[in-house]
Amino acid sequence: MGKRYSVFDDMDSSLDADETIIFSVGNNSYEIDLNKANIDRLHAALEPFVKAARRAPKPHLARPPQKKHSNPELDAIRLWAGKNGYSVSDKGRIPVEVETAYRKAHPEPKPSSPVFSSDILA
Repeated sequence: MGKRYSVFDDMDSSLDADETIIFSVGNNSYEIDLNKANIDRLHAALEPFVKAARRAPKPHLARPPQKKHSNPELDAIRLWAGKNGYSVSDKGRIPVEVETAYRKAHPEPKPSSPVFSSDILA
């Protein structure tokens, strides 16, 4: 069975606030836990200001940092490029000419011929 947590109303310290209200004034953002009666009081107090105001665009939330997925082949190309006189950054795209030179210096091995059971039994 889950635990039940009680949140106190920040205005009158009563038990079981109904909602957390987030608002901004000036360059500061605030949040306050209120019960239904105090939510109604807040809305009533702000009503004349809300009626006279215009809606602001919602702020764009910053994207969470991307997880670095290391690609061993790209790491090998960067290492090879540095040792062979090419200039490449630690991040970002590798220039096509660098990748092409790396692939010429490191050709992929050719797959071996398939082995058939008749070859083994012969």
